[in-house]
Amino acid sequence: MVNPDGSFAIGHDAIREIWAGFISLGGQITMTTRYAVEMGDIALLSNEWSFVSQHMKAASSTAEVARRQADGNWLYIIDNPYGGGSVEDA
Repeated sequence: MVNPDGSFAIGHDAIREIWAGFISLGGQITMTTRYAVEMGDIALLSNEWSFVSQHMKAASSTAEVARRQADGNWLYIIDNPYGGGSVEDA
């Protein structure tokens, strides 16, 4: 997962830590799917999202790549939630 500064969070624990930070802000997130293009076991995805809390506002478009697993579930192999914008303080 790409962080706002361009660094990467790799692995469940690192990604969970990022989401824990958002959850601790107590805001609301909205998301709208822009597109999902599936080609075999790989998919290209993009969403529009916004997050608002007392502490911050953020909005962006995502850029994501997922791979279908042997059990049929999809897992992200690349997740850039800041593909089209940046975080702003409230």
